[in-house]
Amino acid sequence: MSALITNQQSQTYTEETERGVARAAAEQFLAEAERARSITAGQLVLTQSRCVDHLLDLLNLATEPVVRAVLEGGLAAIRNLSSVEGAALQRTIALAVAAAHVESSYDDLVIEPFLGEAA
Repeated sequence: MSALITNQQSQTYTEETERGVARAAAEQFLAEAERARSITAGQLVLTQSRCVDHLLDLLNLATEPVVRAVLEGGLAAIRNLSSVEGAALQRTIALAVAAAHVESSYDDLVIEPFLGEAA
């Protein structure tokens, strides 16, 4: 005989929970981006493998498709290089951070249906 045991006080998954998870992921992404930028700041040339490591770390944390596309573009741009200009990596990270900020601003956007008459 088997029995199903349930917890009556289990937490339900709501939109607020989803927003909180998304914000935590965004904050973690932004913290990692800042860490990568500070590590590579002021360096004229970086090895390709180091750049790939930083971009893959960020890609792993990115949840928004546009942010992932920016990072994937950065990876594609350095695929066949042995060294990368530090400024190029900084620009890619800055662009990904900007995209993350734009995407997160849409989380607070509320769209309400238009109930009036069309002109």
